[in-house]
Amino acid sequence: MKPATIQKLFTNLDAYRRPERVPLFLRACEADARGRLGLENSPYPQASYLTACFAAASAIQARNLDIDNLEGKAVGQLVNKHRINAIADVKKTWLSA
Repeated sequence: MKPATIQKLFTNLDAYRRPERVPLFLRACEADARGRLGLENSPYPQASYLTACFAAASAIQARNLDIDNLEGKAVGQLVNKHRINAIADVKKTWLSA
């Protein structure tokens, strides 16, 4: 998944306001994947990857960014951009591992 798509997933889950939803969602995804015949015992590394992506993205908060000259939607857009970049950094790390 592209970093922007992962960010959109977290936004749609309302994960930044309700972080408890992320592990529940990932557990459901894992159950779906392992519920397929022959995949019952397969590893599910996507959960660890998305957990790392969420940790990096949720560390980005408006109060830690230079938003002095911004207001309204521009603040949200800046936070979104930085979260996508944080997710991209996680992706690079995971791909090189």
